[in-house]
Amino acid sequence: MYFQLLDLYYLGYPKAACWGLLLFLLFVNDLPDGIKSILKLFADDVKMIVDPANFANISLDLELLELWEAQWCLKFNVEKCMVMQIGLSNPKNQYLFGGESLRSVDSEK
Repeated sequence: MYFQLLDLYYLGYPKAACWGLLLFLLFVNDLPDGIKSILKLFADDVKMIVDPANFANISLDLELLELWEAQWCLKFNVEKCMVMQIGLSNPKNQYLFGGESLRSVDSEK
């Protein structure tokens, strides 16, 4: 572990490869602010866990995510965004993000 840390630093400042990771983490650090749903962040993936019965909050959270991406000039890839609806009592709502309908899937890798 000690040698790996030394490899990332040279003469007291991080190498360029380190800066990209640090800046990305600073960008996404405020992503959950104001979101009522549960957000799970891992690397560059975001998962939003919601109660489908609360459609108004879900729509508001999606709008907040759109505002966040506009503020930071980052874009979610809507083609890779999907909705997995679980449960027999799920109303199977249709969700919009960026004016596009999110596709519904049965499974996710």
